[in-house]
Amino acid sequence: KGEAAYFEPDPMQLAAAEAPDEGEHDTVLIVTKLSFAEGPRWSFIERGSTVVAKIEDKDFWEDVHQRKYKFAEGDRLRVRLHWKIVEKAGKPKSDNTVVKVYEVLPRPRQMRLDGGKDDDIVAQPMRKVRRNEE
Repeated sequence: KGEAAYFEPDPMQLAAAEAPDEGEHDTVLIVTKLSFAEGPRWSFIERGSTVVAKIEDKDFWEDVHQRKYKFAEGDRLRVRLHWKIVEKAGKPKSDNTVVKVYEVLPRPRQMRLDGGKDDDIVAQPMRKVRRNEE
């Protein structure tokens, strides 16, 4: 009976949430919707998920206004992304901010085995459509 105290379990404590509510990481975002005004948010794709974020990098905006960049479909930004989980209308939402734009990356182009670029070739339809002739 003297050793019974050694076998007592520790008092139960609620574990803190394992996932943080806020953080920053470097990532590459594919631009899907942009605005040349500094207020509205841009839309991106990151690892298959949609990310909506405001860009707060003053140097990036200065370069945009000086026409240093040309944006086209599929262009990407290598950025420092700050994210925070907030509650809106009783539901958790992600609030994202691009803190720093390191570089603008043009859409990668796929090279063909014959040395040409896929983007330079108009693809023919994969299937032929049969039409019923009467």
